[in-house]
This record gives sequence, C-alpha cells and structure tokens, in this order.
Amino acid sequence: MLDADWGFAGAQPQPGQHHVISKINSDKSKPHMMNLFTPKNRFGFLALLSIAILFGCSSSPTDINSKILLGKYVANHAKGIDEIELKSDDSYKYYFRSKDGREIVNSGNWRLELTENSSSITFSNFIFGLPGYGTKQPGFWIVKVEKTFSGKIKLCLDPDLDYYYIQT
Repeated sequence: MLDADWGFAGAQPQPGQHHVISKINSDKSKPHMMNLFTPKNRFGFLALLSIAILFGCSSSPTDINSKILLGKYVANHAKGIDEIELKSDDSYKYYFRSKDGREIVNSGNWRLELTENSSSITFSNFIFGLPGYGTKQPGFWIVKVEKTFSGKIKLCLDPDLDYYYIQT
C-alpha cells in the first residue's frame, strides 16, 4: 500500500485512502522524492547513470573463451605496423614494422588464463617490436584481455598510454 504522504503521481488510491499531494516536501522530517531533472541535480543524475551503464555493460571473464579470441589484432599506437594473429592450434604470429622499415617477426604458443575477476593471455617466445617494451630476448608476455562495449576483444599493451591491440 502507498503511504498517502508520499503522493506518488499516477498511483491510484486504495478504497478508503486518499492521496495528499499537498504534503509532498511539506514535512522535512520524512524522506521525499527528488526531482532529478532540475539543473542543480542533473550532474549527479548523469554521473550515477554513467556509472550504472559502465558496470552494467562491462564483460566478465566468463564472456571470454579461446574461440572468440582467434583472429588478427592490430595495435593502436601508430608507431608502425604492429599485429598479432591468434590461431586455433594455440599458436600465434607476431609482426612489427617500424616507420623506418625495421621488421620483427616471431611466433610461439598462446594460452588463455581465466580467473574469477579477469582474463589474460600468456604468450611464449614473445619479442616486442615496439621500442621500449620487453627485451630483445624471447620470453613470456602476460596480457590482460578485455571486451569493448561493441563486443570487440582488446589486449591491453599499455593502459597508461591507452595502447592496446584491437581485434579486427
């Protein structure tokens, strides 16, 4: 049953009850409905809505599996051509060509790692072509896997610089 003091718009009173619209906001000791669309409250409302959308649309690690990871990924750093291809036989091929023409090609195996809170890929025998990342010796690279709002997979190369490999 509705509390008559709340006076919800559009609510129909029960037999024997009456809405008391005039009491809205008149008793400051009781909670009241706030108009979220006033200029004063608009920023807070939009902030809460943005947070709800962000958390409501984010993917969970259970949304990620080896099959959807397959394919080509292209880096967004614009420092040359930087690509990784994940193959169904758990192998990968990496290709990098800098703007001055220097090339690095390597391959190895990849493995999906799922935990309760995150997804990652471990690359073996990995050599970065992008200057400033990794060493010249092959090694392991563990990269976080995320899903964009559009459903594309991205591999986070450097979140501080917003560098990632995006599935094409």
